[in-house]
Amino acid sequence: MLAANADFAYLPKGKVSQASVAHLFSEMVCYAVRRQGPDNEHLESKLHKMGASMGPGLLELTYMRDTSRNMSRKRDYKVLPLLYHIATYLWKALFGHEAEVLTTDQECEFYLADKQWILNKFISLPPVSDDSDDNFVNCAAFAAGLIEGAINAVGMQCKCTAAYTSEDPETDPMAITIIVDFDRSVIDRQKRVGAGGSALVGTI
Repeated sequence: MLAANADFAYLPKGKVSQASVAHLFSEMVCYAVRRQGPDNEHLESKLHKMGASMGPGLLELTYMRDTSRNMSRKRDYKVLPLLYHIATYLWKALFGHEAEVLTTDQECEFYLADKQWILNKFISLPPVSDDSDDNFVNCAAFAAGLIEGAINAVGMQCKCTAAYTSEDPETDPMAITIIVDFDRSVIDRQKRVGAGGSALVGTI
């Protein structure tokens, strides 16, 4: 069955408790630990990949549920409209609230900021060494992978990483920033199209 014909996509959107979402995420982290071991770098990489695999489908679902698009079926192929859609619809569908889109002085770099990050609330990982830097696992790598997968799915190449913005992320990991670094070709293509040029490079 094609996703466009899936009736479940148009069912009323009920609210899911934060505790349920956090519990599901904690099980995902436990699965990643069992598969990758306690090594932080590998664990974060696994969480990133898990998020990236979910991103494309979740983005498509938010487009289908966005009633303002049901008639036109248009998609966002510009950087800022796409990021605003993700921050408004995708983020809220998953975490119950919207994220904030921030621009930077770097043309290819944008931020998605969340000051109410909930997924780490019930996550507790055993320390892997006496070094405090090694004890901390950035579980927000899952969210970074999710956003990266969603954006790449529409043909905009990017890399996403997650950073905590709390003063002490080990005791108060409730604010995160997803750093979205677009490939230069994406920005150049957008400029070219905006100037009336072709989205394609070169001629046939």
